[in-house]
Amino acid sequence: MDARMDALHHRIVTSHRPAPPPREGRDEGLWRVSLQFEALFLQQVMSEMRKSVPQSDVLPHGFAEESYRSMMDQAIAEAGGRRGSLGIAATIYAQLKQRRDGAEVAGKAVAEASKSLHEAAAAQYRALAAKGEVE
Repeated sequence: MDARMDALHHRIVTSHRPAPPPREGRDEGLWRVSLQFEALFLQQVMSEMRKSVPQSDVLPHGFAEESYRSMMDQAIAEAGGRRGSLGIAATIYAQLKQRRDGAEVAGKAVAEASKSLHEAAAAQYRALAAKGEVE
C-alpha cells in the first residue's frame, strides 16, 4: 500500500513540473546558470522557513549551530538544484532562451533594415551625383 501511495504522491507532485530541456541542442551554460538559480532560490526558501520555526530555549544556541544549519541548507539546496527538482530551472531556462533567441532575431532584423537603408541612401547619392546635383 505504501509503495502505491508513494507512486501516486510522486505522480501528483511531478505532474505540473516543466520538463528539463533535452540534452541535444541545449545551451549548457544557460542550463547551468538556471540550475544554480534554482539552488539559490531553494536555499533562500529553506532559510526563511527555518526563521519561521520557534527555537527552543531548552538547549543553548550558538554560532556553530547556525553555521551547521546554514551549511546543511546549502547542501540540500545544491542537491535539489543539481536535479532541477522543483522545475524552476526548466522554466527559467525556457524564458531566458526565448528572450535571447528573440533578441538575436530582432538584432538580425535591425541589421538587415540598416543595410537596406544604407544601400538605398547610397543609390540615391549615386543618382544625384550622376546628375551633378552633389559634389
